[in-house]
Amino acid sequence: MKITFCGGAREVGATCYLLHIDNRKLLIDCCIRMKTGKDTLPAFPVYVDGMVQYINQVYNGNPNYLREALSTKIFRNIDIFYDDNVKRVLDRAMRETIVRSSESLCVVASSGMLAGGPSAYYAEQFAADKTNYIAITGYQDEKAPTRSIRSRSCQSRGMASNPSSRPK
Repeated sequence: MKITFCGGAREVGATCYLLHIDNRKLLIDCCIRMKTGKDTLPAFPVYVDGMVQYINQVYNGNPNYLREALSTKIFRNIDIFYDDNVKRVLDRAMRETIVRSSESLCVVASSGMLAGGPSAYYAEQFAADKTNYIAITGYQDEKAPTRSIRSRSCQSRGMASNPSSRPK
């Protein structure tokens, strides 16, 4: 697996990563909408759950700290996070509907190091199916459940699980 950082340095909510896994590529774009048109990802449902909803509320409540294009939309009462494809997860019943869905979808939820909350539920439900992909980003404490998941995943692919032991 190779990770390419595609921008967003020193910008709020603009981090973007391109993962190369075998002969496949996966673009993870954190909080910035993809443009539509030729050679773009097709529309698919995205569900926002857990603390990510609260983070979005903080951004909405502080538009002066965002880029002018985003703050202008907020001042005009245009939702910058949710639309027809991107929806809030409202309750446990909706979570259960999401995990039973047969359509391609994406769930964005803060991991909390998978020690509890919605991400732990989604990971438990999605992990057994090899067609699912779980991306865990950010710092993971050495004793966090996510660290052991990462170690097992890396070992099964013959990769080093400790970033400091990877070849440069």
